[in-house]
Amino acid sequence: MIKAIIFDFDGVIVDSFHFHFEKVKAFSGVDISDEQFRSLHYGNFFEHNLEAIKNIEWEKYRDYVYTEQREISVDENIKRDIEKLSQNYHIFIISSGGERNIFACLETNNIHHHFQKIMGLETCQSKQEKFENLIQEYGLKKEEILFVTDTLGDIKEANNVGIKTIAIVGNYSKKEILEIGNPLLIIHNFEELLPFLEKLQK
Repeated sequence: MIKAIIFDFDGVIVDSFHFHFEKVKAFSGVDISDEQFRSLHYGNFFEHNLEAIKNIEWEKYRDYVYTEQREISVDENIKRDIEKLSQNYHIFIISSGGERNIFACLETNNIHHHFQKIMGLETCQSKQEKFENLIQEYGLKKEEILFVTDTLGDIKEANNVGIKTIAIVGNYSKKEILEIGNPLLIIHNFEELLPFLEKLQK
C-alpha cells in the first residue's frame, strides 16, 4: 500500500520551464537553446556536461530568482488535488531547487502546510541521497512510496533506490525521453494522478 508521495517541484507543481530557461540565460550571460536546457535534466541536474554553464553557482542563482519565483502561480486544479492527497498520504517535495524558494512559492499559493518536508539544493545535490534520508527519517519502506516527476534524471535516481515513479509529460521532457527510465506510469497532466491512485489502492 502506498503511504507517501514525493513530488518534484519544477514542472510538476509549477510550470516553470520557461521561467528558469530565461533566468538561467540571463544569470549566466550564456545563450543556450531550449533543447540544451532540457538535456540538463536527462541525468542528475548538477552533473551535466554542458560546458557553457558548468560554472554557475546555483546557490547564487537561487537567490537571484527568489523574489520572482515565489510569485509563480500554482494551477487551481493542482492545489485542489494536493489538498486531497494530503488527507490520505504523507506528501513531500524532493527537488534540485532552493528549499526557501520552494516554500515561499507554496506559501504564496497557500499550500505549504500540506507538505511534511521539502528537500532541495541545501540538503544535498543527489536526489538518490535525499530519497534515502527521507526513508530513514520517516521510517518508510521504498515500496510504500511513489515519486512524481517530469524528468528522466529523476526517474534514474529513484530507480537506483527502488522507488516507483509516475512521470508527467511536460515542457521539461517529452514522452519518449521519459519512457527510457521505465516509470510505473506516464501521464500528461497532474489531474490524472488522483484517479490512478484511487484505482491502485483498491
